[in-house]
Amino acid sequence: MNDLSISQEYVLCSLNEKGKFPALSTEIPVCVLAGGLIELLASNCIQIDEKNKVYVIGNLSEKQFHLKSLFDRPQSGRS
Repeated sequence: MNDLSISQEYVLCSLNEKGKFPALSTEIPVCVLAGGLIELLASNCIQIDEKNKVYVIGNLSEKQFHLKSLFDRPQSGRS
């Protein structure tokens, strides 16, 4: 079994007994997003400036395919 990333582990811990996210929860998606951003920051794929603008400064590795949709998402501050 492969080691899971921060966001992957958080998603697994957040699922209910039926394997779904609890209804009407806003905290879980926000925390999953934060986990993904932390992973991208830690791997030097993105940079966040003092105005909270996100800049792409590197590329995703093959092991980070689970972050592709977050990485590819257009941002207003993206360079």
